[in-house]
Amino acid sequence: MKRSYSLNTEFLVTLCIIIGAAMVFSAFLAQKYTEKILYDERINHLNSLVLVIHMNDFLDEGKSAFSNSQDGIEFLDTLVRNQRCTRWILYDKSGKVLDEFKSGGEALFPRASFFLAVSSGEILSTVKSLPSDSLFGNYDVLNYLIPVRSNGVVSGAVELQFSLLEIRRFFLSSTKLFLIYFFIFWFVPVSAGFFLLRRSVSLPAKHLLSAIDAVGHGTFDTELPEEGPSEFVRLSSSYNQMITALRDSRQRADSYIGSLEQMNRQLSVARNDLIRQEKITSVGQFAAGVAHEIGNPLSAIIGYLDLLKGEVCSEQGKAMVDNSVREAARIDFLIKEILDFAKPSGAALPEAINLVDELRYCISLLMHQSLMANISVVDALPLTLPAALGRREMVRQVFINILLNAADACGLVGKIILSSSVGQEVSIIIEDNGCGMSPEALNRIFDPFYTTKSPGKGMGLGLAISQQFMDECGGRIDVESQVGKGSRFILMFQLFE
Repeated sequence: MKRSYSLNTEFLVTLCIIIGAAMVFSAFLAQKYTEKILYDERINHLNSLVLVIHMNDFLDEGKSAFSNSQDGIEFLDTLVRNQRCTRWILYDKSGKVLDEFKSGGEALFPRASFFLAVSSGEILSTVKSLPSDSLFGNYDVLNYLIPVRSNGVVSGAVELQFSLLEIRRFFLSSTKLFLIYFFIFWFVPVSAGFFLLRRSVSLPAKHLLSAIDAVGHGTFDTELPEEGPSEFVRLSSSYNQMITALRDSRQRADSYIGSLEQMNRQLSVARNDLIRQEKITSVGQFAAGVAHEIGNPLSAIIGYLDLLKGEVCSEQGKAMVDNSVREAARIDFLIKEILDFAKPSGAALPEAINLVDELRYCISLLMHQSLMANISVVDALPLTLPAALGRREMVRQVFINILLNAADACGLVGKIILSSSVGQEVSIIIEDNGCGMSPEALNRIFDPFYTTKSPGKGMGLGLAISQQFMDECGGRIDVESQVGKGSRFILMFQLFE
């Protein structure tokens, strides 16, 4: 069963019980022992007093009655006043009551005991328990039967009763003071013991528990102070050594995981480069074959169609020839696009490019095309930007490809926003409010021949060519897009130094 109380509570309750029980038991024993001593002293004192009465003549010679002995009566009254004698009865030798204090009660001893004491001259004593009408309960009384003499001869007897209630009353009246002392002597050791146990056991245990909880949550920075009892010092030292070992192990594991992640990224880049290179190689081989097999015949067909256009007189025939020339030209454009993607870029050296001027030049070229007729271009570019590293024709081709894609995504009506930023690189941002791209399309837009356009509107090489040109310029392209909200192309170029 799980405990619901703390170590401090257990210490406090245990100390209270142990010390309280020990003090109560000790106080009980001390009270009983003291009470016994007082009882014994009282009885010994009374026995000595009774013996004095017994050994001396109680009555004067020649007195016919004990009641005429004023000295004896005064002596008995003195016992009442000074020795707490609660009752006395004076008898003659025949057992007749001559005088008494608190009359009306029964005799303290039986008649037989009276005659035995008178005849033998010996003192008789008894202890009797009497009920009390107060909170003190029963109390003891000590009764004496003392033969008394006159001129050395037993002439009668006296019964004396002494109460021991005062002793009981003394202990009970000191209960309040006892409780005060008890609380003081109980509170001080409990407080001192609790403080010492808390400092030596509870607090180190609490710190250790907090540190273990921190380790459970993956935090290895908490170290314990190596102080206090030797056991906790050793425990703290062992814990700190364990934390140090765990921290070193975690650092090694993090370093190993980081190296693995870096290797995975490098492998992923290498794999993507290899796949791309294989695609480029395949496209190059395909382009070479197409150029060889189709290029020359296509040029001849276009030439013959131009000659035929001059010979045809009817409008219908001219329209058919124009359509044939246009379709042949489109085939020629597609072949050249494939060749542009596959052929090497050449050995032209990078140069300083003014990206603002080049982008505005490309905009001026495209604004006369029907695709841009209803597209609003928002120019948020500055007057100039720091010179970027690139190749002019490649940069223009990248701008044109991305602008045409943005216009195509906007459809009949849309908006293209041009902006820039400068940091460690120079960035051109081309943003549209078109249809946007799905996550799947966003992951494949730079793959050769991947396109979301309808057949006949593109081969899916524009962005692949743009990425290839940016790689050759030392830059890169980042794309952000959401379906129905548009796309954002960020072209990042190195600064020209």
